[in-house]
Amino acid sequence: MKPDSLDSTFATYTVGVQVGQGGNGFVYEVANESGNKFAAKILNPSAALKKRKLKRFKNEILFGTNNYHDNIIRVMDHGLTQDDLPFFIMPLYEGSLDSLLPRIDEDAALGVFLKILNGVEAAHLLGVTHRDLKPQNILYRDNGDELVIADFGIALFNEEELYTAVETKDTDRLANFVYAAPEQKIRDREVTKSADIFSLGLILNELFTKEVPQGKNHKTIGKASEKHTYLDQVVDKMMQSAPGDRYGDIDAIKSDISNRGKEYVSRQKISKLKAKVIPEESIEDPFFDEPMEIVNVDFVDGSLLRLTMNHEVTPQWRQTFLEIASKSHYDFAAPGHFKFKNDVISLTTTLERAEMIVTKFKEWLPDIDAYYRGEVTRKISERKHAREADRKKAIKLEEERIELVKRLGY
Repeated sequence: MKPDSLDSTFATYTVGVQVGQGGNGFVYEVANESGNKFAAKILNPSAALKKRKLKRFKNEILFGTNNYHDNIIRVMDHGLTQDDLPFFIMPLYEGSLDSLLPRIDEDAALGVFLKILNGVEAAHLLGVTHRDLKPQNILYRDNGDELVIADFGIALFNEEELYTAVETKDTDRLANFVYAAPEQKIRDREVTKSADIFSLGLILNELFTKEVPQGKNHKTIGKASEKHTYLDQVVDKMMQSAPGDRYGDIDAIKSDISNRGKEYVSRQKISKLKAKVIPEESIEDPFFDEPMEIVNVDFVDGSLLRLTMNHEVTPQWRQTFLEIASKSHYDFAAPGHFKFKNDVISLTTTLERAEMIVTKFKEWLPDIDAYYRGEVTRKISERKHAREADRKKAIKLEEERIELVKRLGY
């Protein structure tokens, strides 16, 4: 029967709606005297009659009270109900991972899993094996930004005698066999932290595929998210039937995920580099479509020959003109004497020589055009070869980096 209130040593909590239920207790939304909301877990009456379950509930309270890890549920207060049933107070969360899971996309899934790993690792480092990891026992707030491992009701603590998680009596069975490791389904089989690793493998796969893998032909992560295909190898190792064939600890899982992730990214980068086609550089140069020509000739003030061209003279064209003209010119039409401004080329000379200079200038133009085109084409080809060399160098460096990281074990 739901109590109206709960009293601890220093606080009173008004009991609201039931928000959860497990094999060993009920969870209610509660509020303290200030109106702040929490969750209260109360051991159910039948479990309270069994010394072993009382001990487990006590261990759960002690563990949660002394724990300060962001990814493990925190016990904030505890006490006894009016019917002498133990209870504890914990933060109130929006729900469990099983309700959030359908909304987790491929870009968020791995980040969610790493938070779960952090919580389980913290428990393992304290000598605690959860033994009932499943989405229902992982709570969240803020759409998964905050995640905690909860329900250590059948966890194995250091000070306990080693019990098997699955017993013959229905009341002692795991509430859900779906996430149980093979050794948890066999009576008197030792259950260690490796069982948690097996369950975590199922959860990792489910985060991406939205299905719990069963058997050999289950839906793989690669089918749900191509860029996370490398995680399938991690899941396979976590889900090995023999505990000794799985990862030895959570840190090994983290390292393998990181290493495989970096290698996958590098392999993808190499594949893109190898498939990359160096495009032909388009020539956006007015002199290619329309070579330089004289469009107007003028003789100003009896001494200045002005040649108006069809294009503005660029520094590159001017340099080409000087190189070509310097090989064949009259003394009175030396290239260095020409002045360039916008589309006008001018030269100080006499009226008698002006006509000869224009004739000579027209002779230079075809050679200038051919030379100019050759130089532009050559530079484009050099740039293409340089880009190709850079591509090959990038591939080589990335392959060398992968091998180095492998050798170093990072």
